[in-house]
Amino acid sequence: MSKVSFERLTAPLRRLRSIPRPIAADVWTYTDGSGKRRKARIAVAKPRPIPRDPEGDWYCAVYISGWRRHAIPVFGIGPLDSLANAMNLVQRFQEEIGTSHILTQAGKRFQSVMTPQKSS
Repeated sequence: MSKVSFERLTAPLRRLRSIPRPIAADVWTYTDGSGKRRKARIAVAKPRPIPRDPEGDWYCAVYISGWRRHAIPVFGIGPLDSLANAMNLVQRFQEEIGTSHILTQAGKRFQSVMTPQKSS
């Protein structure tokens, strides 16, 4: 992908503060390193082909409020690859926040305790 094509694709994403019609979305409440309660809205968009890409690559937009200021394009060689890479980004966020309590958008509470892996 050329630099011009990359800029053309990412410029509108830098203005996005949410994902319209996400294929997956959730709200996670967690405690940050300073002990402050935070809430992150996470949304993953449907994979889309990169317009006019000669390689036929795809991207999947991910937005995580409070972590990044705008939607992030996550690339792959096809729709499943871009979606898998997008979910990998969400997993990296999950690892960064450590222990969290996950809330669904409907307000039902599901507690999911995630602890960082101890190195041997």
